[in-house]
Amino acid sequence: TGARSSMPSLPGVAELDGVSGFRSLHDVARLRDWSRARPGVRAVVVGAGLLGVEAAVGLRRLGADVTLVHRRPVLMNRQLDASASSLLEAALATRGIRVRTGCDPKRLLGDTSVSAVEVEEGGAPRTLPADLVVFATGITPNRELAQTAGLDCGAGVRVDSTLRTSDPHVHALGECCEFQGNTYGLVAPVQEQANVLARVLKGRRARYCDPSLVTRLKVSGLDIHSMGQVEALAGQQTLWLSDAEAGVYKKLIIEDGRLRGVLLVGDVRHSQWYFQTHQSDRDVSALRDVLLTDPSRDDDESTPADVSVEVA
Repeated sequence: TGARSSMPSLPGVAELDGVSGFRSLHDVARLRDWSRARPGVRAVVVGAGLLGVEAAVGLRRLGADVTLVHRRPVLMNRQLDASASSLLEAALATRGIRVRTGCDPKRLLGDTSVSAVEVEEGGAPRTLPADLVVFATGITPNRELAQTAGLDCGAGVRVDSTLRTSDPHVHALGECCEFQGNTYGLVAPVQEQANVLARVLKGRRARYCDPSLVTRLKVSGLDIHSMGQVEALAGQQTLWLSDAEAGVYKKLIIEDGRLRGVLLVGDVRHSQWYFQTHQSDRDVSALRDVLLTDPSRDDDESTPADVSVEVA
């Protein structure tokens, strides 16, 4: 049953034309048609997560005048830290996209079609002109059918590690389901759920757990890969390299000689090696001096045979 765009309950969202989510091919076609019909259309994209950044860049390529609005001070805050966010913001600015962080939308203005977004920024009200408002603020699992059938639901249809719902004869997977409080909008965990359920239905022993993922920003000319933790916890160490002029930033979080988090901006040559090493929980203490520059050099174990790599 999947999921739909999560639309906030702000005044004007449901009443005005020119408001869209960014989830389906239908959404993409509608945004393309709006942009082509009105060259220079003023677009406000709300939400600077992965999809929001991609929506802003896509609209800009179509000739829209784009402002990207984010409540948090850090763009893509689930995947980036403040330093990486600054590089991303600078890269978006070179593409002609205005970025406003710490900016909280309050309502949409207009008669029949949207004409502006009223926001709170720095504690003060501000109005952003807009002919088009795109919300990239997450997903809402389609759980209504399951609720009507009497299945246990939270944000989504609750399942156990075998993808079984509260009815032992009904399973759920994908964007409609909820596992240990998590819902899903990326393809990699859903594929793993399908693999597990296929084995369960064949009578084999299989259990689902959330896989480690590499989040990759799919914007041409701007390479960002993120995996694991974004910020170090107590007792963990951080290695980092920064070259703002070259647009390169690398950050590794290490605990007991193991990688716990990797953040790469601008230079992602060794992303696969980092991912495999993070997955295998291998001790990298002996490679500390080259971890940021060339970790796979003279490393015969850079591709462990028993590691299955899945990148989203």
